[in-house]
Amino acid sequence: DKSARSKFEVVKRFDEDAAIQIRMETFTGRKHQVRRHAAEGLSRPLFLDAMYWKSNSKNLATVATEDHLPDIIARLSEESSRKDDKERFFLHAASLRIPKLGIGVEAPLPSWWQDVEKELS
Repeated sequence: DKSARSKFEVVKRFDEDAAIQIRMETFTGRKHQVRRHAAEGLSRPLFLDAMYWKSNSKNLATVATEDHLPDIIARLSEESSRKDDKERFFLHAASLRIPKLGIGVEAPLPSWWQDVEKELS
């Protein structure tokens, strides 16, 4: 296993820490690095990330009732379970930089994510 290094900071806390928003900077480019570090390093897997949520012994179909999550998160969890939508989870690359190639791009949060944030606030 190759090592991977990330730095994180908590940006926002929602509903008494039922959910947190973090900013993570990666210094290596390993497959699933952010997802794995959130789940294993922080013990906070990305919400709706079926691959790494399982590593925390939680089933996405039951997480809403077990964790008493806010209504909008519970709805997203239920919708995801019904649709078998394994690709929609809370991970967003706000910026990507590849200095050697002179590439730098930024992207706003998706509108559905902004709706979730508003309801949680």
